Amino acid sequence: MTGKKPSLIHRLSSWPDSHLGAQYRSDPLFYLRVKIGILWAIPGSAVSIIFIVYAALKNGDGLPIFGPFIVAQALVCMSAVLLFNPQRARLALSMLSTFATFMILWATYLTGGITTLTVPWVVVIPLVVSLFAGHRAGIGTTILCATSLLVMTVLQMNGHKFPLTKASPLELHAGVVIWAVIVAGVVSAAIEGRLARALNSYGTEIDRRKKVEQTLRHAQQRLRIAMKAAEEGADAKRAFLAQVSHEIRNPLTAIMGAIDLLALPSDPETQNARLDMLRRSADSLLELVDDVLDFSKIEAGRIELNPTVMDPMAIIYQLERTYRPQAVERGLELLLEVDPQLPKTALMDQLRLRQVLTNLISNALKFTHEGTITVEVWNATLENGQPAITFGIEDTGIGIPDDAHDQIFEPYVQAERSISERYGGTGLGLPICSRLVHLMGGQFGFETKAGEGSRFWFTLSTDMQPTVLAQATVAPARPRGSAHVLVVEDDPLNRQVVGELLESLGHRVTLANGGKQGVEKYTSAQPDLVLMDIQMPDMSGIEASKLIRAWETENRVHRVPILAMTADVEVHKVTRYGEAGMNDLLGKPVNRDKLEEAVTGWAVQHSAGPVAAV
Repeated sequence: MTGKKPSLIHRLSSWPDSHLGAQYRSDPLFYLRVKIGILWAIPGSAVSIIFIVYAALKNGDGLPIFGPFIVAQALVCMSAVLLFNPQRARLALSMLSTFATFMILWATYLTGGITTLTVPWVVVIPLVVSLFAGHRAGIGTTILCATSLLVMTVLQMNGHKFPLTKASPLELHAGVVIWAVIVAGVVSAAIEGRLARALNSYGTEIDRRKKVEQTLRHAQQRLRIAMKAAEEGADAKRAFLAQVSHEIRNPLTAIMGAIDLLALPSDPETQNARLDMLRRSADSLLELVDDVLDFSKIEAGRIELNPTVMDPMAIIYQLERTYRPQAVERGLELLLEVDPQLPKTALMDQLRLRQVLTNLISNALKFTHEGTITVEVWNATLENGQPAITFGIEDTGIGIPDDAHDQIFEPYVQAERSISERYGGTGLGLPICSRLVHLMGGQFGFETKAGEGSRFWFTLSTDMQPTVLAQATVAPARPRGSAHVLVVEDDPLNRQVVGELLESLGHRVTLANGGKQGVEKYTSAQPDLVLMDIQMPDMSGIEASKLIRAWETENRVHRVPILAMTADVEVHKVTRYGEAGMNDLLGKPVNRDKLEEAVTGWAVQHSAGPVAAV
């Protein structure tokens, strides 16, 4: 559909637009002055010369009187041509204003003073000059025109004879009036069009600024929300660190006290009790460190599932035997509800399943003062129709307030600050459970009522698929009996303790006191497993791991597992360990059980033959 056809006046007023470049458009007012100057001067000069020649032929005095007008009009035409030159356009506008003013005043004087046909132009010329040359030039022209008319009035009153007193022909009057109307219409159309575009541009700019302001308001609102969330997160982390510090100091106090007590003479029974206290305090401290470590590994995506065929009820019965004494000690009843049709075997990650159940049962014991704790195991089906098992832990404890339901799975956050002060803990247990269950492809949920208790449940497939990380590819062979373990550790005490613990488990140990020696002993001894410290003075564990992986690739041998044995468990650092070629993280402090689990789970028989590195 075509638009409305433009009018003749619009077409006449818009023809200079295609001849004026971008240098003019940067200044809208200057552009308007130049455009009107062109529209007025170029055709106006031609028409004026025609009128002048016609008037001269009709007048008996001939061309001598009108000759100066012809010269002036030629100069006006030349000035109009200069308007197309951006460097000379402002000068051309001043020249147009000057020539036009003196021509009108001279024509008024020649043709009879204030009674002549040109007097209306004397009124208009200050407006034209003001438009072309600015308001100061317009004021000066107004004063000049007013003074000239006053002088001509005085001359006429004193009987002065003006050069051309003969009446002008009617056709000349008509021509001048018609031309004045045309010029006024074209100039008016130009101004109107420019004004309309300016108003439209201003309206568009106003709309744009409104949208920008609205966007800024929304951005500021989002920023305020983000800042509030960041401040809340920072407050939660500060509270978490304070709580962790508190939780660490408690077992450390018991450990240091037990060490001092062991140095005192006592009977064997008392010594054994003190050793048991020392071991339980160390286990409590290790549990806290493991929680922080596990959460860091989950956040960094470094948790690898290892499903095995297992009996689900074997774990339940084992946990029931472990936690029943604690329940009896607290005056609680520990119940089991088991589906009789439960499968005898399932493919699940036994370690992670035990970790989730342990966390949930420990929470139930911690927050329940009286009543029962029920462990439920039932057949179920996942949303995709896959057979599964639902595990549930129900208690009659303090429950969770309604306004805290959305926070309990957030790290570093507990339902209420008073809870952490009264019951202890770091607030990482439920976030770890939730993330582990989802990592295993399961579903996690809870029902709770403040003051009446809680029920946490999760559903896992009975045919869980393993997850394999790109940098965790190792040879499938596992050691039979003892394994050869390379321990790279710069601290001599840690190196000695880890070495003796591994030897007590029946493994062969090679010790290295730094990264450089670790790389050398790896290439010469080629062990089944490497335990690599991270922060070492001569060469970091990350650099050493990269050199080992490069050597394996160059010599086309299988990738021996490297475990980062470190206390550095921040999320971004855990990610760097994987990028350096390490397979897993063995967080300090370590004990005999953790070392045995690491060797059993990761060591490979080097004699299994070369496997292409991935």
